[in-house]
Amino acid sequence: MKIVSWNVQGLGGPLYRRMRGRLRLELKKAVVGESIDILLLQEHHLCKRRIDKYGSILQGQWTTYWSPGIGTHGAQAGVCIAVNDKWKTNLIRYEELIPGRAQYVILAFGEERIVFLNIYAPNSVSKRVSFCNQIAELLPLEENWCVGGDFNMIERVEDRIGGSLVTVHGQELACWERLCFKMQILDVWTMDTFLRGPDSLTFTRSYRRTNGVNLSRLDRFYVSTYLRQWGGQIGILAGTSFSDHSPVSLEVLGRKLNGQAVTRMLDSVIQDSSLKEQVNQLWNSFGGGQRTLPECFMQILSHTKDLFCFHSREKYRKYVKKEKALRYSLASLQRLQEQNPACSWT
Repeated sequence: MKIVSWNVQGLGGPLYRRMRGRLRLELKKAVVGESIDILLLQEHHLCKRRIDKYGSILQGQWTTYWSPGIGTHGAQAGVCIAVNDKWKTNLIRYEELIPGRAQYVILAFGEERIVFLNIYAPNSVSKRVSFCNQIAELLPLEENWCVGGDFNMIERVEDRIGGSLVTVHGQELACWERLCFKMQILDVWTMDTFLRGPDSLTFTRSYRRTNGVNLSRLDRFYVSTYLRQWGGQIGILAGTSFSDHSPVSLEVLGRKLNGQAVTRMLDSVIQDSSLKEQVNQLWNSFGGGQRTLPECFMQILSHTKDLFCFHSREKYRKYVKKEKALRYSLASLQRLQEQNPACSWT
């Protein structure tokens, strides 16, 4: 599943009304053109009247939930969640937590339910503190979370370069950490189980000033344990000319990693008493009765990469190293059998 979060920095102003066709094209090229399952938009600046008039800006088959902008004519904030229609049967709930600022949808996958929360935090530090406290009170009782959006704050000094002196406000950070602890979520950018995209940028927002360039990573994704154990890939995509924010793409892997088809072998399978039967089936499928034991295991070994999901390059290198050692041992066994055909492999 691929989730994208993007602060589009206004779709309802005079610029949009004059250049609606061009902005539609850029939005489609930058976001909808990708194979996206869930799209989180922030700061669209659309009031309810304009949403009713041209709320189909996304184009294509989407189930769309708009939270209108606030202020005069909806000129501030505004968030939107769009779910690809192929997941329409999985949708079980939508709710607007804070008008124009926070909303979520819940999707069911078998017995598991995942909440996708879209956030656009205020610019003021004091308002962000009350914003975090308000969200903490309104959250549903769920375990699995995927939180994306524009948080208008940084957690680490490394998340910003240039501009004014970097400061991380203690009260604001404490409220945010309490919220993260309550939801049991962590920043995907710092996780080992999620690889960085090969063409990923480092910062999501660029604001040019007279004294240089101010770069920051205000747009992020946070996930809970259930999604964290699957791993995947995260990247900051190149933006477009009508927003100084870049889209953030999160791909949670159930089948693919860097373009290779993989599945997962669960611990329950390894501990299952029926594993012996499965090994026998593999043995027979590779012609165990006609081949030597080392030959059969060499064949099985060549297919084991499809049974694992490597969440980091380091884990993959360790696997390759062990695989080479095992292949060397099997080759030695093969030579031993050739020298002593009567050798028993029981």
